[in-house]
Formats: sequence, C-alpha cells, structure tokens
Amino acid sequence: MLSFKTMAQMPQMPEPKEATDNEMKRLTKDLKLSDELVAKITPIVLKYAEMRKETFETGRQSRNFQEIRTKMEALSLAKAGEIKPLLSAEQQKKYDKTQRKMQNEMRNRMAPPMMGGQ
Repeated sequence: MLSFKTMAQMPQMPEPKEATDNEMKRLTKDLKLSDELVAKITPIVLKYAEMRKETFETGRQSRNFQEIRTKMEALSLAKAGEIKPLLSAEQQKKYDKTQRKMQNEMRNRMAPPMMGGQ
C-alpha cells in the first residue's frame, strides 16, 4: 500500500527557470563559456528543463519510474546533441564528463522509494 509519507519522499523537480539558472551557472564556470555561447545555450537548456519538468510530473502521477528514467535520459541526449556542436573540442570533452556525473546523480535521485521495512 502506498502511503502519504512515500509520496512525500519522492524527489521534486525544480522549476524550469531555476533549473536553467543553476545549469547555466555550472556550464559557464566548468566550460568557461563566452557571453555569446551563454546566449545561444540558455534557450536550449530552458527548453529541455521545461520538457523534463513535464515528463517528471506526468511520470510521477503514473508512478512509472522506469518510464521517467528512460525519457529523462533521452531528453539529456537530445539536449547534448543541440549543445555540443556549439562547443569547442575541449569544451565538448568537459561537457561529456560533467553530463555523465550528472546522469549518475539523477539516477540515484530517481530511484524508486524503498517499500516496506528495509
């Protein structure tokens, strides 16, 4: 049986604007983005933050964690496909490394809540 406590323990998605601001701060610092690249990449990041939020909310209602994970990973790959061509070769390597780290963190956050007395 699902309890309110279990529902409350589900991870929350930040609002798309907040997620975009956080990601752009990280990308700007990690990749040393120019103002021109920030202006090009920010709308891409926002677009995918909005899609992630929608995907998460829809999946959360259905409680289909595997579907959420699969769709989130597809969105991450699509976003990278739009961002990476804008970056230098060195920036692309750094971007790939930070994306792998973030995906691992997301997988840990998106793990289904433990049921029962474990």
